[in-house]
Amino acid sequence: MTLGVQMYDRKLTVATRVLAVAAKRKEEIPDSPALSGSPDLPPSEAYMITNLYMGYQPTPDVTAALSVDNLFNKRYAPYLNTYAGGTTGSTLLPFLGPGVTVKGELKVRLGGGTMAPERQTPLVALSDVVVVVETGEQSMFIAMNRFRVKKGSEQAFEQVWLNRDSRLTKVPGFVEFHLLKGPEHEDYTLYSSHTVWQSKATFEAWTRSEEFRAAHKDAGQNKPLYLDHPQFEGFEVRQTVRRGAAAVA
Repeated sequence: MTLGVQMYDRKLTVATRVLAVAAKRKEEIPDSPALSGSPDLPPSEAYMITNLYMGYQPTPDVTAALSVDNLFNKRYAPYLNTYAGGTTGSTLLPFLGPGVTVKGELKVRLGGGTMAPERQTPLVALSDVVVVVETGEQSMFIAMNRFRVKKGSEQAFEQVWLNRDSRLTKVPGFVEFHLLKGPEHEDYTLYSSHTVWQSKATFEAWTRSEEFRAAHKDAGQNKPLYLDHPQFEGFEVRQTVRRGAAAVA
Protein backbone atom coordinates (compact mmCIF):
# COMPACT_ATOMS: atom_id res chain seq x y z
CA MET A 1 0.00 0.00 0.00
CA THR A 2 1.37 3.42 -0.99
CA LEU A 3 0.18 6.80 0.30
CA GLY A 4 1.59 10.10 -0.89
CA VAL A 5 1.05 13.81 -1.19
CA GLN A 6 2.35 16.50 -3.56
CA MET A 7 2.89 20.09 -2.46
CA TYR A 8 4.24 23.40 -3.74
CA ASP A 9 2.81 23.11 -7.25
CA ARG A 10 3.71 19.39 -7.27
CA LYS A 11 7.41 20.15 -6.90
CA LEU A 12 7.64 18.27 -3.60
CA THR A 13 6.46 14.66 -3.26
CA VAL A 14 6.31 12.80 0.05
CA ALA A 15 5.16 9.19 0.11
CA THR A 16 5.22 6.13 2.30
CA ARG A 17 4.88 2.52 1.25
CA VAL A 18 3.89 -0.31 3.57
CA LEU A 19 4.94 -3.72 2.28
CA ALA A 20 3.17 -6.67 3.90
CA VAL A 21 4.37 -10.16 2.92
CA ALA A 22 2.60 -13.34 3.96
CA ALA A 23 4.43 -16.30 5.43
CA LYS A 24 5.74 -18.97 3.05
CA ARG A 25 4.89 -22.36 4.49
CA LYS A 26 6.91 -25.45 3.71
CA GLU A 27 4.06 -27.14 1.87
CA GLU A 28 3.79 -24.14 -0.49
CA ILE A 29 7.42 -24.26 -1.61
CA PRO A 30 8.13 -25.98 -4.98
CA ASP A 31 10.32 -29.06 -4.98
CA SER A 32 12.88 -27.57 -7.36
CA PRO A 33 13.46 -23.89 -6.51
CA ALA A 34 16.92 -23.76 -8.13
CA LEU A 35 16.64 -26.26 -10.96
CA SER A 36 17.31 -29.17 -8.64
CA GLY A 37 15.21 -31.66 -6.75
CA SER A 38 16.19 -30.85 -3.18
CA PRO A 39 16.67 -29.42 -0.66
CA ASP A 40 13.67 -27.15 -0.55
CA LEU A 41 14.20 -23.52 0.31
CA PRO A 42 13.47 -22.79 3.98
CA PRO A 43 10.03 -21.37 4.84
CA SER A 44 9.75 -17.73 5.84
CA GLU A 45 7.70 -15.84 8.40
CA ALA A 46 5.25 -13.03 7.59
CA TYR A 47 6.61 -9.50 7.91
CA MET A 48 5.69 -5.88 7.26
CA ILE A 49 8.12 -3.06 6.53
CA THR A 50 7.63 0.66 5.96
CA ASN A 51 9.54 2.73 3.39
CA LEU A 52 9.64 6.53 3.13
CA TYR A 53 10.27 8.53 -0.05
CA MET A 54 10.77 12.26 -0.67
CA GLY A 55 11.34 13.87 -4.06
CA TYR A 56 11.89 17.50 -5.01
CA GLN A 57 11.90 18.90 -8.56
CA PRO A 58 12.53 22.67 -8.42
CA THR A 59 12.91 22.84 -12.24
CA PRO A 60 12.20 20.41 -15.09
CA ASP A 61 15.94 19.73 -15.36
CA VAL A 62 16.75 19.09 -11.68
CA THR A 63 15.40 16.26 -9.55
CA ALA A 64 16.50 15.28 -6.04
CA ALA A 65 15.25 12.25 -4.15
CA LEU A 66 15.75 10.69 -0.74
CA SER A 67 14.44 7.32 0.40
CA VAL A 68 14.54 5.47 3.71
CA ASP A 69 13.88 1.74 3.50
CA ASN A 70 12.79 -0.30 6.52
CA LEU A 71 12.11 2.87 8.47
CA PHE A 72 11.49 1.05 11.78
CA ASN A 73 14.42 -1.37 11.40
CA LYS A 74 12.20 -4.45 11.20
CA ARG A 75 14.00 -7.79 11.44
CA TYR A 76 12.84 -10.05 8.59
CA ALA A 77 14.02 -12.77 6.20
CA PRO A 78 12.56 -12.63 2.65
CA TYR A 79 11.66 -15.89 0.95
CA LEU A 80 14.44 -17.05 -1.44
CA ASN A 81 17.10 -15.05 0.42
CA THR A 82 19.25 -17.97 1.55
CA TYR A 83 22.85 -18.99 1.97
CA ALA A 84 24.62 -22.31 2.31
CA GLY A 85 25.28 -23.08 5.98
CA GLY A 86 25.62 -25.96 8.38
CA THR A 87 28.75 -27.97 9.06
CA THR A 88 28.94 -29.24 5.48
CA GLY A 89 27.63 -26.14 3.72
CA SER A 90 24.73 -28.15 2.29
CA THR A 91 21.95 -26.63 4.40
CA LEU A 92 20.07 -23.60 3.09
CA LEU A 93 19.52 -21.01 5.81
CA PRO A 94 17.52 -17.75 5.67
CA PHE A 95 19.47 -14.56 5.03
CA LEU A 96 18.09 -11.51 6.86
CA GLY A 97 16.90 -8.52 4.87
CA PRO A 98 18.64 -5.15 5.26
CA GLY A 99 17.94 -2.86 8.19
CA VAL A 100 17.39 0.88 7.91
CA THR A 101 18.80 1.95 4.54
CA VAL A 102 19.07 5.58 3.43
CA LYS A 103 19.65 6.37 -0.23
CA GLY A 104 19.79 9.57 -2.23
CA GLU A 105 19.72 10.56 -5.88
CA LEU A 106 20.40 13.75 -7.80
CA LYS A 107 19.69 14.06 -11.52
CA VAL A 108 20.59 17.16 -13.54
CA ARG A 109 20.09 17.72 -17.25
CA LEU A 110 22.36 20.34 -18.79
CA GLY A 111 21.28 22.47 -21.76
CA GLY A 112 17.75 22.58 -23.06
CA GLY A 113 17.07 25.93 -24.73
CA THR A 114 13.67 27.50 -25.31
CA MET A 115 12.06 24.88 -27.53
CA ALA A 116 8.96 22.97 -26.44
CA PRO A 117 9.87 20.13 -24.05
CA GLU A 118 8.97 17.40 -26.52
CA ARG A 119 11.23 18.99 -29.18
CA GLN A 120 14.23 19.88 -27.04
CA THR A 121 17.67 18.49 -27.83
CA PRO A 122 19.96 19.16 -24.85
CA LEU A 123 23.52 20.31 -25.49
CA VAL A 124 24.76 17.69 -23.03
CA ALA A 125 22.78 15.00 -21.26
CA LEU A 126 24.25 14.50 -17.81
CA SER A 127 22.99 10.90 -17.95
CA ASP A 128 25.93 10.25 -20.29
CA VAL A 129 28.29 10.63 -17.34
CA VAL A 130 26.15 10.32 -14.24
CA VAL A 131 26.29 7.40 -11.86
CA VAL A 132 22.74 6.50 -10.84
CA VAL A 133 22.12 5.07 -7.39
CA GLU A 134 19.09 2.79 -7.49
CA THR A 135 16.47 3.64 -4.87
CA GLY A 136 14.13 1.44 -2.89
CA GLU A 137 11.50 -0.61 -4.69
CA GLN A 138 12.65 0.82 -8.04
CA SER A 139 16.00 -1.01 -8.02
CA MET A 140 16.50 -3.87 -10.43
CA PHE A 141 17.12 -7.40 -9.21
CA ILE A 142 19.54 -9.99 -10.59
CA ALA A 143 18.86 -13.67 -9.95
CA MET A 144 21.70 -16.11 -10.52
CA ASN A 145 22.11 -19.86 -10.21
CA ARG A 146 25.62 -21.33 -10.24
CA PHE A 147 26.04 -24.84 -11.66
CA ARG A 148 29.08 -27.11 -11.27
CA VAL A 149 28.57 -29.27 -14.35
CA LYS A 150 30.40 -32.58 -14.49
CA LYS A 151 33.23 -32.83 -17.00
CA GLY A 152 31.88 -34.31 -20.22
CA SER A 153 28.31 -33.14 -19.54
CA GLU A 154 28.73 -29.57 -20.79
CA GLN A 155 27.04 -30.10 -24.15
CA ALA A 156 24.09 -31.93 -22.62
CA PHE A 157 23.71 -29.16 -20.02
CA GLU A 158 23.73 -26.42 -22.66
CA GLN A 159 21.17 -28.30 -24.76
CA VAL A 160 18.81 -28.39 -21.78
CA TRP A 161 18.81 -24.60 -21.76
CA LEU A 162 18.86 -24.04 -25.51
CA ASN A 163 15.94 -26.40 -26.13
CA ARG A 164 13.79 -25.47 -23.17
CA ASP A 165 10.36 -23.89 -23.57
CA SER A 166 11.17 -20.57 -21.94
CA ARG A 167 8.22 -18.40 -20.94
CA LEU A 168 10.24 -15.58 -19.44
CA THR A 169 9.46 -13.12 -22.22
CA LYS A 170 5.78 -13.28 -21.23
CA VAL A 171 6.43 -12.69 -17.52
CA PRO A 172 5.84 -9.13 -16.19
CA GLY A 173 9.04 -7.54 -14.92
CA PHE A 174 11.44 -9.74 -16.89
CA VAL A 175 14.27 -7.77 -18.56
CA GLU A 176 16.83 -10.21 -19.96
CA PHE A 177 18.49 -13.59 -19.49
CA HIS A 178 22.05 -14.83 -20.00
CA LEU A 179 23.51 -18.33 -19.78
CA LEU A 180 27.15 -17.93 -18.79
CA LYS A 181 29.99 -20.42 -19.17
CA GLY A 182 32.86 -19.98 -16.74
CA PRO A 183 36.25 -21.57 -16.09
CA GLU A 184 36.93 -25.28 -16.38
CA HIS A 185 38.22 -27.21 -13.38
CA GLU A 186 39.56 -30.70 -12.94
CA ASP A 187 36.18 -32.37 -12.42
CA TYR A 188 33.63 -29.73 -13.45
CA THR A 189 32.91 -26.66 -15.57
CA LEU A 190 31.28 -23.65 -13.94
CA TYR A 191 28.08 -22.26 -15.47
CA SER A 192 25.71 -19.58 -14.28
CA SER A 193 22.23 -18.43 -15.24
CA HIS A 194 21.89 -14.65 -15.03
CA THR A 195 18.40 -13.13 -15.10
CA VAL A 196 17.66 -9.42 -14.77
CA TRP A 197 14.30 -8.29 -13.35
CA GLN A 198 12.78 -4.84 -13.05
CA SER A 199 12.60 -5.32 -9.27
CA LYS A 200 12.88 -7.94 -6.57
CA ALA A 201 9.10 -7.87 -6.21
CA THR A 202 8.59 -8.92 -9.84
CA PHE A 203 11.07 -11.77 -9.40
CA GLU A 204 9.32 -13.03 -6.28
CA ALA A 205 5.95 -12.77 -8.04
CA TRP A 206 7.33 -14.99 -10.80
CA THR A 207 8.43 -17.65 -8.28
CA ARG A 208 4.78 -17.90 -7.17
CA SER A 209 3.40 -18.13 -10.71
CA GLU A 210 2.23 -21.01 -12.89
CA GLU A 211 5.04 -20.13 -15.35
CA PHE A 212 7.61 -20.84 -12.62
CA ARG A 213 6.10 -24.19 -11.74
CA ALA A 214 5.89 -25.18 -15.41
CA ALA A 215 9.53 -24.19 -16.02
CA HIS A 216 10.81 -26.28 -13.11
CA LYS A 217 8.54 -29.33 -13.20
CA ASP A 218 11.20 -31.57 -14.86
CA ALA A 219 14.24 -30.00 -13.21
CA GLY A 220 15.05 -33.11 -11.16
CA GLN A 221 15.85 -35.02 -14.33
CA ASN A 222 18.98 -32.90 -14.81
CA LYS A 223 20.59 -33.74 -11.46
CA PRO A 224 23.02 -36.30 -13.01
CA LEU A 225 24.65 -33.41 -14.90
CA TYR A 226 25.77 -31.64 -11.70
CA LEU A 227 28.40 -32.35 -9.07
CA ASP A 228 26.11 -30.88 -6.40
CA HIS A 229 23.17 -28.57 -5.92
CA PRO A 230 23.03 -25.39 -8.00
CA GLN A 231 23.61 -22.38 -5.76
CA PHE A 232 21.10 -19.55 -5.93
CA GLU A 233 22.23 -15.94 -5.42
CA GLY A 234 20.03 -12.84 -5.58
CA PHE A 235 21.30 -9.28 -5.90
CA GLU A 236 19.56 -5.91 -5.64
CA VAL A 237 21.14 -3.37 -7.97
CA ARG A 238 22.60 -0.46 -6.03
CA GLN A 239 24.43 1.37 -8.81
CA THR A 240 24.11 1.46 -12.60
CA VAL A 241 26.59 3.17 -14.93
CA ARG A 242 25.52 3.37 -18.56
CA ARG A 243 27.49 4.53 -21.55
CA GLY A 244 25.65 6.96 -23.83
CA ALA A 245 26.32 9.38 -26.66
CA ALA A 246 25.89 13.06 -25.77
CA ALA A 247 23.59 14.87 -28.19
CA VAL A 248 24.82 18.08 -29.81
CA ALA A 249 22.29 20.81 -30.62
